[in-house]
Amino acid sequence: MIPAALLLLSLISPGSFAQEPEPAKARWISLNSEAIDDRVEIRIEGLEFNDPSQGRSLRAALAILTLDREKYGQVDLLSDTQERVLPPEEQESTPTAAQEQGTIGGRGRALIQEFLGLPEEKDLVLRVYLQGDVLLEVPGTRIWCRILDFNAQTGQSVIKDGDLLLDGAGPNGWPMRVLGKELREQADGSLIGKEAALTTCTEAEPHYALEVESLRGHPVVLKGDSENSSGEDDAEETGWAWYPDGAFLALDGTRLLPLPSPDVAPGESFLGFRGLRLEVNDSVLGTAMELEFRNQLSLGESVRNLDWNFRPTFSSRRGLPLRNQFAWQHGNFKADWDLFYLRDQASDRYRLRNLVVRDGNDRYRIHLDNRWDFDKHWRLDADLAIHSDPLVDPEFFYREWTQQDDALSELYLRRHDEQDLFQIRTLYRLDDSGFTPIEGYPAPGGPAPRTLDTLPQASYLSFSQTLFEIPVGSLGGKDGTIPFNFHWGAEAGRYRQRDRLLHEAPGQPPYLRRANTTRDRLRAWLEAATPFSFSGIFIRPGARLQALAYSKDLADQESVERGAYEGFLELGAYLVRDWEHGWQHRVLPQIRFRDLNTRGVSPNEVVQMDSVDRIRSGQVVEFSLRQFYHAPDNGLPWMDLDVLIPYYPDPDRVYDDGLFPAPRRGQPVDHWGPAEVRLDWTPGVYGPTLRGVRLESRIRQDLHRGNLEEVFARLSIQPDPQGLRYGAAFRKVDHRFSAGEVFAEWRFAEAWEIQLRQPFTLSGNAGRSTRVELYYYGHDFVFSVGYTRDQARGGTGVGFGIEPRFTRERRYPAQQAKMRP
Repeated sequence: MIPAALLLLSLISPGSFAQEPEPAKARWISLNSEAIDDRVEIRIEGLEFNDPSQGRSLRAALAILTLDREKYGQVDLLSDTQERVLPPEEQESTPTAAQEQGTIGGRGRALIQEFLGLPEEKDLVLRVYLQGDVLLEVPGTRIWCRILDFNAQTGQSVIKDGDLLLDGAGPNGWPMRVLGKELREQADGSLIGKEAALTTCTEAEPHYALEVESLRGHPVVLKGDSENSSGEDDAEETGWAWYPDGAFLALDGTRLLPLPSPDVAPGESFLGFRGLRLEVNDSVLGTAMELEFRNQLSLGESVRNLDWNFRPTFSSRRGLPLRNQFAWQHGNFKADWDLFYLRDQASDRYRLRNLVVRDGNDRYRIHLDNRWDFDKHWRLDADLAIHSDPLVDPEFFYREWTQQDDALSELYLRRHDEQDLFQIRTLYRLDDSGFTPIEGYPAPGGPAPRTLDTLPQASYLSFSQTLFEIPVGSLGGKDGTIPFNFHWGAEAGRYRQRDRLLHEAPGQPPYLRRANTTRDRLRAWLEAATPFSFSGIFIRPGARLQALAYSKDLADQESVERGAYEGFLELGAYLVRDWEHGWQHRVLPQIRFRDLNTRGVSPNEVVQMDSVDRIRSGQVVEFSLRQFYHAPDNGLPWMDLDVLIPYYPDPDRVYDDGLFPAPRRGQPVDHWGPAEVRLDWTPGVYGPTLRGVRLESRIRQDLHRGNLEEVFARLSIQPDPQGLRYGAAFRKVDHRFSAGEVFAEWRFAEAWEIQLRQPFTLSGNAGRSTRVELYYYGHDFVFSVGYTRDQARGGTGVGFGIEPRFTRERRYPAQQAKMRP
């Protein structure tokens, strides 16, 4: 525990001053003692204690110590002097029995007894009373108050007009400050306060605070999650858990906004209010103000197992969009829920509105992702996704929509170990339209786009294992044999294709509707291979068999079967060259010949549900040259470079497995397919010179037409983790589109930061939007102003924002807690 008054006692520990260059000093105006009944009262006026080398200090206009008279005896209390400097022999005191008990109270009493020359008896000090401009400081903790009254017999303290600062105990390493008219500290170190406040502001009069009707705080022991460099577990640290009730956000002492008051785990944000943003002339919302509330809740025995985020927005154009997000974890269950609702008052702005429209004004988006990890083998995912209409994602969640996976309702059960994998998956679209594909929709008048449901699909896969060894003499391993490896799998499922029910825009012809198509499919496969190597060269011949059976053919008449046989031969080498100073170059050249032949009905005679149904006969020779450059004493590659080129012996029989580069549909085919170069450069894994630099690139060249078919590149540079970060990204796909973005984030001073995002396009179409934002990091809040130009929709907007500083960053060294005068 950390009783406030006992911190006072520990300040004047003679054993803590050993071998310090500047001795600790205590001064007072007067020191007197008086016997009252069975007690002795020591009265010290104008007490000041200072130990600059240890960061300890104490002051009080009046200090009264109450001692047990019988145990007190006759002791010189230094009343004939007004100053004492602890000599070295007293600074090296041996701990008493009370100190060895490990309690703050026991150690505090023993220390003050030793400093004043009192007998070392545990129950000698009965009470410590401090009054008038009280300041008490030890490393990491400071207390200012008008009165501090410690009862040594009960271990409890009363702090009136108190101001307690716990350095580093707030979120992101910020100081936590507790203010209250009356704070009561219990024997276990917990705090109870009425009309209290929490804040991270260290000014004498805080700029902001979370004012509460009542407050409870408990110290919590935090254990390290990892081992330190010596191989031992991290030392235990103490944090604080807070339980406020009746909370208000106050600025400069004035209450402005009632806030939720959930329980606060150690190191988490205690402020339910996360920020405010004002947008003027936003292309979607018009003039809008967004509030963000975010915090954590404790459910059951966990300290923190529910994070929530609530963002109401007041929009002049659309109404009141509401978004609520939850992240919940308890035991073997965890969930991520995202809920959005709007009673829309205006038409959509996204360009797809020219093709499709919504069928009502109630807009909603529900994503409920749930997972149960029963043990290390079994897992169950149950995800729910419902959308009110096809435009809700690109209209209100554009950036998320371009980055997230397509949201589907799914039930997925999996069991796996080192030998096999079993899984059952059900995918189903619960609403009429489903998510909006990133490529958009075809023009109205043609067939409506479709979705695929699996109802369900069950599969089993046995991982590769050695059935027996084949003696091959010198071509084998150390024992002259090579393994015969084998693995197999099976799958059964029901698949359904159905149209999305889209509402075409006014003036557009309706989409053509088709009946649902349902098929049952059985699939089984097995693969055998015999890898062997010698002198750094490896060869892997093998074969793969696959059989498929369908409940109905394309005409929905009768069951049909298909089969496929693939033979393959892989040849490669593993080359290593060591350079000076520990650098290493690894090269892996590979050639793989694959020949696939099918039997039974052709792909055109079955409904093509997925890539399995599109399997066709074909041949390919795949060339690959992969190189790794490794820095000294580092297992991560400094550079990873891969070159891939397919060659087709018969251009009319192209083998495309969807993994290796292949011609796109509708493109002319020659013997040489598209070449692809993949590069991942991370020089920051070695040395500080290029730390923060990363380059990712993928370039596909159509060797037949001599054109760049696809280019993707992304470069990010961050020389200083707290300074400048900038980069660019670019992607070009044939003649369909070419677009990119440059960005920069520069913290050019502790108080100032600028961010820029500028998209561009080389295909003539407008980019998405330009945004420039300037941030000012105030003492407690971050203020921002931004300019946005929406090039796709037209129009410009200006935004303003404010958020607590501790929610955005960790504390800078210059932000150490200030000291009151």
